[in-house]
Amino acid sequence: MCLLLPLEATAGGLTLGDKEGSGAALYGFARLDTIFSDTRLNHPQFPNFVPFAADKEKELDMHGRLTRLGLKFWSGKIDEGISVDGKLELDFQGGGSESRANPRMRHAYGALHINNFSLLAGQTWHLVSQMYPAANSDSLMWNAGNTGDRAAQIRASYKMAVGENGSVGIQAAAVLPNVVDKK
Repeated sequence: MCLLLPLEATAGGLTLGDKEGSGAALYGFARLDTIFSDTRLNHPQFPNFVPFAADKEKELDMHGRLTRLGLKFWSGKIDEGISVDGKLELDFQGGGSESRANPRMRHAYGALHINNFSLLAGQTWHLVSQMYPAANSDSLMWNAGNTGDRAAQIRASYKMAVGENGSVGIQAAAVLPNVVDKK
């Protein structure tokens, strides 16, 4: 048996500027995860499975590794139909590898928007594999079919309006491969 109790405290954030003009917003939350198990897990703070010959030893672990801090910025209109925005966000869930350093960079990107076209460069969610399961939000179900989460990339997007309230878009990205398994 494993019981996970995440507790989160979110601050309202600090915004400088406004949504119409240029500005920046500082945001984040503090999170305390408490994990109790009656059998030793493969990792006390990042459990994915119970080993086959696991000890029947109870464990209690508490950590704040999923506490998140971020900064969003936007330019407003630079010229007719042109704007830029971006995000810098980190947490403390890193494991020491190049893609999972501690603190771990979750998002670090900038985007240029020209009318219906956007060009994004930096690290953010994969274009194809954007799973963020609520049940295992820290492991993102990497060993259960999810091919990744965030990676360094260059992404081009085109979006056009359809009807009164609809839109259709197309995106293409060049993405750093094998961020999760490094093979």
